[in-house]
Amino acid sequence: MSVVSEDVVFHNVTAGERVEGAAAFRADVAAVHERWPDLGFEEHALYITADTGVAEWTARATGSDGRRLEWDGIDVINCRDGRIVRNAVYSSGHAPRVLGS
Repeated sequence: MSVVSEDVVFHNVTAGERVEGAAAFRADVAAVHERWPDLGFEEHALYITADTGVAEWTARATGSDGRRLEWDGIDVINCRDGRIVRNAVYSSGHAPRVLGS
């Protein structure tokens, strides 16, 4: 939370979720980790300019039915004065791959 601005906008484009403000962002991230307690990310690449970053990743978690799932995505992160002001997520989370059988 120390790296986000008070007016941060978190927009999960794929899931159709958008929250504004640091408190709403904190609550949204907490809810995601409550829903997916073992959620983890493997970062593949990170591209950074003075005020924008793009991270390519693969997420893995266990679904409510016990299946291991994974999906790919990117975050586009915009900064101002060294803090994140917008984080947009684009992913294949709507159609995750099932791992194993």
